[in-house]
Amino acid sequence: MKSKIALLALSLMATSLVHANDDLKLSTIENMYNEALAELSANEDYDIDKTLYKYADSGLQKALSMASSNSTIQYEDGSSDLTECFDAVEAMKLVEGNGYMLNDADHINYSMVGKGRVRAESIFHDGMGGYDKGYKDFSLTCDANDCKVSDIYDFNGDSAKLLAEKLCR
Repeated sequence: MKSKIALLALSLMATSLVHANDDLKLSTIENMYNEALAELSANEDYDIDKTLYKYADSGLQKALSMASSNSTIQYEDGSSDLTECFDAVEAMKLVEGNGYMLNDADHINYSMVGKGRVRAESIFHDGMGGYDKGYKDFSLTCDANDCKVSDIYDFNGDSAKLLAEKLCR
């Protein structure tokens, strides 16, 4: 009987730790988006990749740097072209690439989805009386008090970090 009670107590403790971790993950992503939106409202030319970089772990920071430094080719005449690495840059944006900017969103919903990931779903007026939606999923690594974004996933479940490693090396 004592072992059943101890097992039940351990199970309850584990469940509460998972919920606390989920709450920390959700608040981290919500804070990241709110910070990016605040920066955009103060300066509409703000590069929201700076906010993502601040919230990213070292592996994602490396992928962000690699993608941004290899996304264009500069020619001697001053012109430039996008490389295939630009696809990785787009994959790391906070909004799904459907022509909208983050500050165009009417609302952003945050939820836990499979594999412990957080989903940020942006909702936009489509200009015809309806709505468009786009989302990004985030994996995070957490310690007791802090979470860092370790990867970003598109609607197909494709990893932005792996895409950067594939296209930008």
